[in-house]
Amino acid sequence: MSSVSPGYMTPLASPWYMTPPPLASPGYMTPWLRPKAGSQLLRSEQRRNQAWISRNDHYNQNGIYDDDERRLLADVFGSYDNKLRPVLSKTHNVTVKLGLTLNQIMDVIEKFELLSVSLYVRQKWENPLVAWNKSEYGGIVQVNLDPSTLWKPDIYLYNNADSGYDGSLYGFTAKIKVNYSGTNTWLAPKIFTTSCKINVKYFPFDQQECRLKFGSWTYDANSVDIFPEEDQASIKGYQKNGEWDFIGFPCKRSILYYPCCPDSPFTDVTCTLIIRRKTLYYWVNLIIPCMLITVLSLLSFIVSTDSGERVGLVITDLLALTVFMLIVADILPPTSEVVPVISIYIICSTIEVGLALVATTIVVQCYHTNPDINVMPFWVKYFICQKLGGLLGITHVKDKKEEEQAKELDDETVTNHMGFTLNQIMDVEGIYDDDERRLLADVFGSYDNKLRPVLSKTHNVTVKLGLTLNQIMDVDHLVEGITKLIDNMEEQDEGNSKRDDWILAATVIDRFFLILFALVILLSTILTFATIPSYPEVPLA
Repeated sequence: MSSVSPGYMTPLASPWYMTPPPLASPGYMTPWLRPKAGSQLLRSEQRRNQAWISRNDHYNQNGIYDDDERRLLADVFGSYDNKLRPVLSKTHNVTVKLGLTLNQIMDVIEKFELLSVSLYVRQKWENPLVAWNKSEYGGIVQVNLDPSTLWKPDIYLYNNADSGYDGSLYGFTAKIKVNYSGTNTWLAPKIFTTSCKINVKYFPFDQQECRLKFGSWTYDANSVDIFPEEDQASIKGYQKNGEWDFIGFPCKRSILYYPCCPDSPFTDVTCTLIIRRKTLYYWVNLIIPCMLITVLSLLSFIVSTDSGERVGLVITDLLALTVFMLIVADILPPTSEVVPVISIYIICSTIEVGLALVATTIVVQCYHTNPDINVMPFWVKYFICQKLGGLLGITHVKDKKEEEQAKELDDETVTNHMGFTLNQIMDVEGIYDDDERRLLADVFGSYDNKLRPVLSKTHNVTVKLGLTLNQIMDVDHLVEGITKLIDNMEEQDEGNSKRDDWILAATVIDRFFLILFALVILLSTILTFATIPSYPEVPLA
């Protein structure tokens, strides 16, 4: 062991870290025991030599240990009690400045009204009990200490909603920066889960304000006073969220009096995170599909009434809208304060599709009505078939056909046919009485207009009728047969006319409902989305 240095002031001779390592002596080992070049033992020897040289740098020329930080900790913090408030007088209070930096919006759980956000928390306060003169300790201006060795303010997140975390800000394990002037700065990252009142009125075109309230749990303002570090929380290094746009993060100080301590003011810092929802996702996956399904219900008034798919189409649309309502209900909280705008739109669409189902049922029922059982009321024929049908440009199909047939019919040909028929009847053998001739003439004369369409459609009716009359010898039987024929034709025409009236009414109602529901759907969509407030442009984060 080396001799004691004359200037060394400790009882020890020469400390171990002052003694050169044995491997540094070239004659310490025999040549065949010396480590080979590049071996692990040689590398260890070299590192040991470097460490010894580094330790030696902390000593002056007289061999005195010159570790300023060690002396600082021993002198300043050796007798420090971290249970005491860092004040020189009990009448003084500790001023704590609280600052936040937004790192990322993790999640907004609307159904449970929770906000999860990643923040960098900054706490700064003055502790005159741990100040020092930097010139006495080698110019050291700052040391980093374990938080368990210092006093810390008991600041909590008041509206904490994390079951696995009590919301305290003094449980961080990050070291505290202590400045020579006594300023303590504590920086720590933390993911907070806090309650957030969700306003669903304009969902999904909503803007939310979530508050984070920080304050001392036991100290009033006379002992610990809290101030925001800045009016706006920092967003340096902010990572954008795919669902929410960042709008602002203002912070303000409040003074409150609680029922437990009416004479003691308590201060807190409330930072309000303002975010706005991005709507593209909801347009693509919710709003546009809902619009398309509502518009598809109009096809029920375009599809042919004979088709059996009209009612089924509307029922399918109604079920699809019910699914969208369940999706929205699963996203939003079960609140009864307001009805979201998207829910209003889906409810209106559901009502419209439901009424379209009723209207389609009415049209189908009207189209398939049996005229022999249900006689059309006069008001239906007048107001729907005539007035409303004329307004919509829908006229009776039978009237059009008769007009077309009348144009194609040659009156002169009909006259010839009727004249030939009457001549054949008048020439029937066995008819000599003038009264009988007048009777036949009156019968055929009175039904001349009714027989014209028959003669125009079938040119051989006259021939067949003539052959039949030649075989009839009894005029009474002839008149009876013709009368029955005319009666049957009248009954058939009357039945077809009643049937056509119901079809006309169904067509008019169908067209009316198509126009009505198209206007209602368009108007309800415009009015619903017109209530959405207009927000200013999103500021660049």
